[in-house]
Amino acid sequence: MPTVVIIGFPKELRRRLEKAHPAIDLRFIYLAVRQGRLALAVPPHVAVAQLDSWPDPEDSKYLVLPYAPLREVNDYIRACEELGSDVVRIRSNEGGWPPRPPRKDQEFMDLLFAATDTHLRERFPPNIADVRDAIIFAEAHLDTLSICRNVHIKTSESGFFWYGVFVALHELCRRERRGLAPRRETLRELLARHVGVPGDLKTADTGLSGVDPETGRSIEVRQRVHLREGKPSETESVYWGEIGEERSSRRFLIVRIGRHA
Repeated sequence: MPTVVIIGFPKELRRRLEKAHPAIDLRFIYLAVRQGRLALAVPPHVAVAQLDSWPDPEDSKYLVLPYAPLREVNDYIRACEELGSDVVRIRSNEGGWPPRPPRKDQEFMDLLFAATDTHLRERFPPNIADVRDAIIFAEAHLDTLSICRNVHIKTSESGFFWYGVFVALHELCRRERRGLAPRRETLRELLARHVGVPGDLKTADTGLSGVDPETGRSIEVRQRVHLREGKPSETESVYWGEIGEERSSRRFLIVRIGRHA
């Protein structure tokens, strides 16, 4: 089980993140509001003592968030790097991470949780061999996706590959909920990051439909992305429709995974 130390993370989000990542030993130096400003919940020298009390710093991985002054903590992290520790320093307002906020409000908390959750899923993906295992894991952890009960599956790709596709669609949907995503360019970027291929998005009548699990209504499927090109027996694609009346609650309903024939 990997150990990940997250520096500058709100205590209010701890249980939610631990529940989403039971296979990771998560440890935290908390973020708080002190004298009206974001800061570490304890003075930096106390944070260093806490870090030093945990065993095997060279075997831990550190995620350093940019929302509080760190002072002596930075010196400790640099020393860990010299010992060979894996350190990731996040930049605010880049790569899906929220900007520094004027206060610790709900919007900031939601964006920070989403970015941290995505980062951990990218860095420590589950060991998934079969596509059906990927579907089970996606349904448990990616709340923007619904998989049709009678989803068509015919693929030679691994579950690990398809889980990466699902994570890309999940992140696309989250960005579209916030009105941040030109779909084609964003999906190409996300697929390239998660599965190594940008994909070819097509929006048109597919002749497929699915059933909204909440309303029971039939949904026309107009979105598909080709991930492997070739003959129909070689092409790997994923097809989905959109469900949800409001943009803020939009979800993707996946109805076909894999080859056309």
